[in-house]
Amino acid sequence: MKYVTDRRQMSAIDSQKYVARQVRGHDYDRYFATLFCPAGCRPALLALYAFNLEIATIREMVSEPLIGHMRLQWWRDAIDAIYDGQPPGHPVATALADAAASCELAREPFDRMIDGRELDLSDIPRKNLAALESYTDATSSGLVRLALAVLGARDVDAEQLAHHAGLAWGLSGILRAVPFNSAQRRLNPPTEMTDDIVASALRHLEAARQIQTGLPRKSFGAILPVACVRPYLERLARAGGDPFHRGLELSRLTRQWQMTMSALRGRI
Repeated sequence: MKYVTDRRQMSAIDSQKYVARQVRGHDYDRYFATLFCPAGCRPALLALYAFNLEIATIREMVSEPLIGHMRLQWWRDAIDAIYDGQPPGHPVATALADAAASCELAREPFDRMIDGRELDLSDIPRKNLAALESYTDATSSGLVRLALAVLGARDVDAEQLAHHAGLAWGLSGILRAVPFNSAQRRLNPPTEMTDDIVASALRHLEAARQIQTGLPRKSFGAILPVACVRPYLERLARAGGDPFHRGLELSRLTRQWQMTMSALRGRI
């Protein structure tokens, strides 16, 4: 499948500009977090986050699951080509190839992220917490693993930090997405699972907070958006655990303040 039909292969600089615009426009929290990272690492981080956007938004972009599976397969083939040194002429693939080569990124997290996104195209509900956590570890935690690697954190503690921080962020994100999914007539976790999801997100947040004390400051930006998890969950608790309650979502200004204060303290 030729995923891009009307875009010529871009230069590395053009690709970096493209991914920066995409992430700033559609994943502002992670874009904002990169501003607290070393400047030399930002292009690679933005490439990762743009790749995540590409695969995470497929469900919203396609009219039927088959097309979504074809697009995911295109990205599997693109990852193959990137690690063979021949990235396709797509701006995100070009930027991702630069990031993978310059930062010596392992391939496995990319494959797991794509496999995880297959579940987005399925109408099979994830009926238990273990299934939700497995999905979230592949997608959200996988992205944190790659971001930490870009920022030089690759040891066992970094692996565990990615696992817990990614789960805290991803599980809270599943709850934040409930109103949107309902409006789109998509499946949500059963209502009776809400308390379990909240409890799990808080457990993983606390575990991440314990591990991150040894994280170098230069690597902190990889987990900075997780600083917004507890404020959201506190609002949800005050709303009686109802994810449809008005006023749960944090404003952009509030999220910026949370991340800035977290960066200054060096603690999520």
